[in-house]
Amino acid sequence: MIDTAELKERTDLLAIVEADLGAPAKRAGQAWQWPCPFHPDGDSPSLTVYPDGHFYCFACRAKGDAIDWLKAREGLGFRDACERLGAGQLGARPSGRPAPTRPALELKTAPPATWQGRAAAVIDECQAALFSPAGAKAREWLAERGITSDMAATWRIGLQPKRPHWNAKYQCWGRYEAAKAWGMPGGRVFLAHGIVIPCAIGDTPWYLKIRTAGGTKYLHVWGGQPALFGADRMQGRRDLFLCEGEFDAMLLQHVIGDLADVATFGSASDREITSWLPWLLPAHRVWLAFDNDKAGEEAATEWLSRTKRARRAAPPAGKDTDITDAWRAGHDLRAWALEGMGIGEAAPAEAEADMPAPALVAPRLAPRVAEELPCDRHRTFWRRPARMGGGLVCAVCHPDVAGVAVEVVSW
Repeated sequence: MIDTAELKERTDLLAIVEADLGAPAKRAGQAWQWPCPFHPDGDSPSLTVYPDGHFYCFACRAKGDAIDWLKAREGLGFRDACERLGAGQLGARPSGRPAPTRPALELKTAPPATWQGRAAAVIDECQAALFSPAGAKAREWLAERGITSDMAATWRIGLQPKRPHWNAKYQCWGRYEAAKAWGMPGGRVFLAHGIVIPCAIGDTPWYLKIRTAGGTKYLHVWGGQPALFGADRMQGRRDLFLCEGEFDAMLLQHVIGDLADVATFGSASDREITSWLPWLLPAHRVWLAFDNDKAGEEAATEWLSRTKRARRAAPPAGKDTDITDAWRAGHDLRAWALEGMGIGEAAPAEAEADMPAPALVAPRLAPRVAEELPCDRHRTFWRRPARMGGGLVCAVCHPDVAGVAVEVVSW
């Protein structure tokens, strides 16, 4: 008997596809994309290879694993394809052939190199200030919101100390620096007194956001560019939680980061969000953990109109609260998230049926359908509690949800 699970476990599908098609055309989150060889694809890379060893074409719907790839590309039968994989030669590149260069994230909209260099220095300075004796009060403020010292160090959170420059527009203290030092044209760059939240993807700082101690709650340092906060910590998991702000995202990632990806677009506009959509492609379900207020509901409604992947996951602490408020009120955020995802504590998100995700579209391009079936193999579903965003969960794939007060729906 052929142990296909063990065979696929030690097979690098990405290497096989690279050897067959050459270097990938682009990156999509943790996945890679090529023009599909199974249909006339032109220059559009619709074939996606995921890190868990399966491929899927969003145009012709071709899908499968390494065995399916060999069967389709080389015309092999099941046994012959398994023998080819078992020989251990596939994925190994011939001597003298360099490894294909995988494209990095497009950084054409990243801040200028001078800005990045100065931002990196400020991040180091502010982190040192946070962990100095003078930063004790700031560390206490963070801890009250679930951000431990280890978490602050991991996310490179810092403290911009109080300086004698008063900014009348924003009603807060801080310091000015010459714009030239940041590669900006003329004027001055203002660094407000407060908690510094850097958004860095890899080694590239994209923006600096400051939670001020003054009148304006949050300020962005001039010259930064909108980005997906938490992008470089995403693992291409099937579940993705989108939060409204960075503190919520850091806290939720700490709580459920082993089961789901967590990120936030912060205050990015629709146009800016669209440029980051490829990072969301691996997610089959996008949980909208936005604040329980008017702005949060409006943002959730907008996302629900964009993609069938979206689910509302309102923070459990009630009206006018966010994820951090729920944590401070004593709610078990991990249990809340697990209930919403419809999985038990012992079942990782990756254990779900390996089904292709619905299409993810740019803002305002497609209406939301009435109700999406979560599984096309079974026809009995649990209806998730409204407080977790509603929607259906396959009763066969997720029998553990029976312990929750849910309605059985049959199709």
